[in-house]
Amino acid sequence: MPFILVAEDSTLSRKMIVRALVSHGFEVIQARDGKEALKIFIERETELTCLVSDNLMPEMSGVELLAEVRKRTSEFPVIMASADIQKTTRAECDRLGISAFLNKPVQPEDLIAAVKDALSLPVC
Repeated sequence: MPFILVAEDSTLSRKMIVRALVSHGFEVIQARDGKEALKIFIERETELTCLVSDNLMPEMSGVELLAEVRKRTSEFPVIMASADIQKTTRAECDRLGISAFLNKPVQPEDLIAAVKDALSLPVC
């Protein structure tokens, strides 16, 4: 069973993302910001199969979180979600090796398709 870490500071957005993932059979662990997500990632890396992260968060941004994840592994699937449409943000995410970039507000069908693609699962 895929186990997804969701890093999102907005309670409303986090609940929507979690609801979409759980409704498609994924197990989810939640983090309220990048620092909490990094702590969880370090503690549970072997259990986790994917990270879905907001970019603009307090304490540690999604790009900073992605950079820390990449220091530990280049293979781990990371999906970035952001309302920040600056080309520099997208370029930095691409440079660090994201699996997908989703514009916010995240549409559930786009999220599920991105996660399944990142995990090489059939998209139905």
